[in-house]
Amino acid sequence: MRSRVRTMTVPARPILVAPLRGQQHDAQQSQVWLSSRILRAALRQELTNLRAMPDRLDFTIEERQLTHVSVEIVATYGDDLREVGAETRQRIDGTITKLLGPLPGWNPTTSIRVHICDIRTV
Repeated sequence: MRSRVRTMTVPARPILVAPLRGQQHDAQQSQVWLSSRILRAALRQELTNLRAMPDRLDFTIEERQLTHVSVEIVATYGDDLREVGAETRQRIDGTITKLLGPLPGWNPTTSIRVHICDIRTV
């Protein structure tokens, strides 16, 4: 049973929050971190709506900074999948910017991969 629980949970990783406007967080040059579990929960909540819901979320974290997000989406039958993908990308980018700030090298076009993995009926 314990091994089964371990395969269901994803270990948390710290992600460095970008300082605003290139400034340090305070005079002591402290750093602020966000758990990947918090980011995953926020993205799941933001992406779950009547049109689509996330099936899988993967992060690439290099040198403690988020560099890539990959999401698999279950879309609703009849919806324009290009619109669902574009809306998903926009929601991911907005959530990441809100929680982590302006990340160096972050480009929503290349840093976010959206894959429609399944279709559901309403």
